[in-house]
Amino acid sequence: MGNSNTPSKWRWWLRGSISKNELVMAKATQRINEILADLWINSIKEFSDYLTVSGYNMNSQTDKIWEFEKILYTWSWAELIKHLKAIYRKPEWRGKYARLTSGLISDWYVNFWATERDFRVLERASNELAGQIIKQKEKIGKIDVIMWAQMWSVRISSFLGKALNVNESIYAEKDWENLILKRHDINLKWKNVILSEDVITKGSTLAKMIELVEKRWWKVTAITCVVNRSGKDNYNWIPIYTCYIPEKFWMYYDDTSVRKNFEEILRDRFDEEFTGEVMWKIPENISWYKKDDITIKENLLKIFKKIKDDFDRNELIKITNKVFDKFEKDWILPFPKKGKVEENPKANWSELVSVM
Repeated sequence: MGNSNTPSKWRWWLRGSISKNELVMAKATQRINEILADLWINSIKEFSDYLTVSGYNMNSQTDKIWEFEKILYTWSWAELIKHLKAIYRKPEWRGKYARLTSGLISDWYVNFWATERDFRVLERASNELAGQIIKQKEKIGKIDVIMWAQMWSVRISSFLGKALNVNESIYAEKDWENLILKRHDINLKWKNVILSEDVITKGSTLAKMIELVEKRWWKVTAITCVVNRSGKDNYNWIPIYTCYIPEKFWMYYDDTSVRKNFEEILRDRFDEEFTGEVMWKIPENISWYKKDDITIKENLLKIFKKIKDDFDRNELIKITNKVFDKFEKDWILPFPKKGKVEENPKANWSELVSVM
């Protein structure tokens, strides 16, 4: 036994009771266990050293998770959204204005994608919205379906449907400037529909969704959104339920804004060919429309008459009134032209400078 620690008075018993093969097997097993133990201890030690060198600390990671959950469940929505860097506000130095979907320009921009990255934020939003709707259940009635517009509000709508225990949902898809129901053939006649949005500003998407619903004899009973930039509690008398209403902001218009609104209204009233010809002939710089109402109508009438001989002047008046009514509001101003405009803020979010 050589170096064995077994007391000498017992060694005679071991020699007599264990065969040679069994002794060899026992020693081999012991050695293998020692090798495996060394490998295991060394690998754990190396892994621990690696974490220490790389700056990873289990306690610090746990602290970060706990700290975010504290923010998530105790802070207001204003504080939470700012913490997530989901709101941009143009600083006075070097900041860019953002072009919104409506064509208007704003010094505020809400990047809802930043809130969607963590499902816990969506859970908080959907639970709060569901709570508001349940409190008004007698007024709203039974909810049969949730509808949203492709694709920005898809995740929050899914969470909201689960919170409200609504089984059916549909979404409207973009078809150029319009919204259509392309993938869902559901008979919802006389059913109650909730429209779900992530952010509401002007309500242009809402108007298109409501039109889709009413054409099919459905009924919109409520509208929900996480961020309500419009500040309104209803849209065409349909109640709006929201998590957060930001402070007052300004919006601006320029030539691009006016052209975009012209094009949208023309598309609603005329075919693509007529719309395309009109937009091609309208000057890029259309600030001349502010000279007076007669000037713009005379100029537009000349353009429209060249394309369509029997064009009705009354139709032109309706179009121009509908376009420019949008820009004659207290909170929509002419663009000051003292800063750059980010035309596609969703794609170039990092180029904006956030001071929130």
